Amino acid sequence: MDAPEPIQWYYADGGEQRGPFSGPEWEAMITSGTVSAATLVWHAGLSGWVPWESLTPRSAPPENAPPRQEPADSPTSDGLACSECGKRFAPEDTIPYGNRRVCAACKPVFLQRLTEGAALGHAEGRHLSAEEVVEQEYPLGLMRAWDRGWDAFRSDPWKLIGATACFGGILLVLTGVGFVAGMVVPLAANIIGLFVTSQLTAGLYLVFLQPLRGEPVNIQSGFRGFGPRYWQLTLYQVIQSAAMIGFTVLIILGMTPAIFLGAASAAGRATPPLAAVIALFTVGALVSIAAVVCLFYFLVSWMFAAPLILDKGLDAWPAMKLCRKVVNRHPFRFSVILLVVSTFGMIGAALCGVGMLVTGTAAGLMMASVYEDMFGRLDPRQPR
Repeated sequence: MDAPEPIQWYYADGGEQRGPFSGPEWEAMITSGTVSAATLVWHAGLSGWVPWESLTPRSAPPENAPPRQEPADSPTSDGLACSECGKRFAPEDTIPYGNRRVCAACKPVFLQRLTEGAALGHAEGRHLSAEEVVEQEYPLGLMRAWDRGWDAFRSDPWKLIGATACFGGILLVLTGVGFVAGMVVPLAANIIGLFVTSQLTAGLYLVFLQPLRGEPVNIQSGFRGFGPRYWQLTLYQVIQSAAMIGFTVLIILGMTPAIFLGAASAAGRATPPLAAVIALFTVGALVSIAAVVCLFYFLVSWMFAAPLILDKGLDAWPAMKLCRKVVNRHPFRFSVILLVVSTFGMIGAALCGVGMLVTGTAAGLMMASVYEDMFGRLDPRQPR
């Protein structure tokens, strides 16, 4: 198991951001008093800037000192939440991992989950059921996605770009193989895609989620899609592909009568009334537009189904239903963010495709931050 990488810390100084600092350099900041108890600090995985004292145990008072009164909502009065069981403990009774805290009772299971690459509990220990996730409100904004995605990108840019290059390269090679095989076996590329696309996409999401959760970037964890959740990811891809084929067929069927009638009229084999031709074209256009809108709706609604299957352990159909319900709380805003982020991700293609490794990685991290806002608190151990 890879050792956790040092946390990259930032602190606020007179309204300006300083950092990043890690390891001995950060400890020197604390020892020298540059970072005091009241200094606002931040690292990847925290939801916002917080006082340094809220993240560290306070030193014990002298034996003859009067007991200090703590406010009811103080982290030291209630303790720190275990990211596995959600219960609160004194800081000295927990172990840190990134921005998580794990109690002694959960430590063996937590280490086992790390070894297996399984989904971890929410960093703040607040687990929600699928029903609660559907009902909860979540922040959704383009600037929030940009800020969180860019901060995560800066935490470990080379590994993140490497992950994009790795998984994107695998998909590109398999697409090329499918194209060549398609000369012998019809639709070979589509068949190959059924068994690798969702697995690689969901795995890349896992890599992108790691810096957002305060965890070290581990490209190897991105291949978990070929583990126990493989067939559920394959089933999701089959359902999604079937929906795309179905709506495509509907578009073709809607326009076919008008096209044939128009072609027959142009060839002089039929002389239908102009009103009939216009009516058929109008009906066909309306059917096609409706099919395109429905297809776009479902593709957007199922946007995070694959990472839900791999990250939270849901089966294919429950993941698709949950994703659709949560996205439908703000469908228009979500669609706008998706379109803007996707466009930004494609900008790098203008630089001979190389720049797409940067813009595509940043775009992926932005969408991963949106996923984390929507589903980060979902309990990964709930019944499927």
